[in-house]
Amino acid sequence: PQAIITVANYTKETQISKNTQQASFNHGEIFMLQSNWKSQILVIDVQDTEKGKPFGKVQIPLSSLEGKDKVQDLIGLNPGQPSITLTLSASIRFPFANRN
Repeated sequence: PQAIITVANYTKETQISKNTQQASFNHGEIFMLQSNWKSQILVIDVQDTEKGKPFGKVQIPLSSLEGKDKVQDLIGLNPGQPSITLTLSASIRFPFANRN
């Protein structure tokens, strides 16, 4: 499997995990977002690279992450197959925000 991560105009692909039914991507990414970040959606699309078909995808509005980090959340990728899941950690940080 391989995960394709999209947010705003950025797309990143993880390494392909071969010969496993429980892939561990352990992928970290930093995206520099614009002022309209609250209207953007994080999309994680997981593909079965051996069969050339999707396992499923998850869409997370970035605004839902503000002040509410996701830490090892178990998320279903395909409502028709509840056993296909993704464990996700995600957060929003503002490196140039005013610090008091």
